[in-house]
Amino acid sequence: MALVPLIVWFVIAVVSVPIADPPSVARWIRGGMHALLLIALVLAAAQHSYLGTRVIVEDYVGGFKARVATLVTLQFMHIILAGAGVLSVLRVALGA
Repeated sequence: MALVPLIVWFVIAVVSVPIADPPSVARWIRGGMHALLLIALVLAAAQHSYLGTRVIVEDYVGGFKARVATLVTLQFMHIILAGAGVLSVLRVALGA
């Protein structure tokens, strides 16, 4: 449920900010609640992606060991990618 309002907000934001100009995007991220909403979007999208890929693995990967290994790898990769996304937003938001 969190993805719907976050994606609507993000689409409106992308239309309203000149994305071809990186300094203006950085200023936009630093202003107001944008960084927090971007972090929420990254985390919600990562969770949604993990849940979708998990269902695919559970349905189509045969063998218990292969399924478990694939699920652990998927979870690890999603955690790493979500962490990288959050760190990226924080880095821009804090001006590092």
